[in-house]
Amino acid sequence: MFEGKKYTPRDYLFLIKLFRDTENYPDMVKAMNKYIELNPKLLKDEKKLLCDAYKNIISDKRNSLHILSSLSLKEESKQTNKMHEISIIKEKIQSELKIIFQDIHSIIDRYLIPNAQDSESKILYMKLKADYFRYHCEFAEGDEFEEISNNARKMYKQTFDLAEKELPLYNEVRLGLILNYSVFEYDIMDNKNEGYEMALKTYNDAMKILDDVEKKRASENLLLIQLIKENINIWSNEIDEEK
Repeated sequence: MFEGKKYTPRDYLFLIKLFRDTENYPDMVKAMNKYIELNPKLLKDEKKLLCDAYKNIISDKRNSLHILSSLSLKEESKQTNKMHEISIIKEKIQSELKIIFQDIHSIIDRYLIPNAQDSESKILYMKLKADYFRYHCEFAEGDEFEEISNNARKMYKQTFDLAEKELPLYNEVRLGLILNYSVFEYDIMDNKNEGYEMALKTYNDAMKILDDVEKKRASENLLLIQLIKENINIWSNEIDEEK
């Protein structure tokens, strides 16, 4: 729908919000990409639109894969002949997700990171890249999993090291990075102790500066700290049960 007419950045921004409000996420992503090509130096609200666009377009597909994986286990245990149909649907969704992952990686590498105006922006884009490698890991297998998980770990580590140097602990982007990085280690790589310790250290350090966070009325930051705490509680129980 974007061919044959010359849109300005303002036009694309209007369309992005229109598609968001009507929950038309595929077109929201297309408009977002077109906007970034014209204006890669995103403002805070525009960064949120980018995150929301891609998060929403993959959300249903990720949920579908989780459901199909559960169905596969049930059908396999019953030894039915429905596995073929389930596999076809899974492969289709996985192919669609891979295209989306390639899409956001390209946008980040070509436009966003080279035009990042400050350390926080660069760290956010690097974190996004790592997150989408992590989502790919959820269904990758064999050599593909090895390659993608290595990419995710490398990107998370680079982003974590940069965030430690450039951002205060209470920063929203840094907290979100720790939350997702620890989940990657705990759930995807099965490095339970490493993921747990990473989250625990961040939470303990955050408690020391909690008054400053509350004074800033940073509700999103407090929510991230709470999510880290919830993971710590769950993981602590799971690790204790495995001993």
